[in-house]
Amino acid sequence: SQWLQTVVFMNPVSFYIVSYQDIFYRQSLPSLFSLTALCFASFVFLAFGYLVFWSFKVRFAEEV
Repeated sequence: SQWLQTVVFMNPVSFYIVSYQDIFYRQSLPSLFSLTALCFASFVFLAFGYLVFWSFKVRFAEEV
């Protein structure tokens, strides 16, 4: 069961799902680890999206 939990938490979206479950179903705050993982994943996705947009911004107006 531990290996399955490790595989599930390799997906960054799982931290969002578990946090929502904590708030709405368990009526408790998410753990500090989950909040830290959410912040880290959000910044990584933001940086990745910014880099992709920045690298294609010259051709972006032509493509749209």
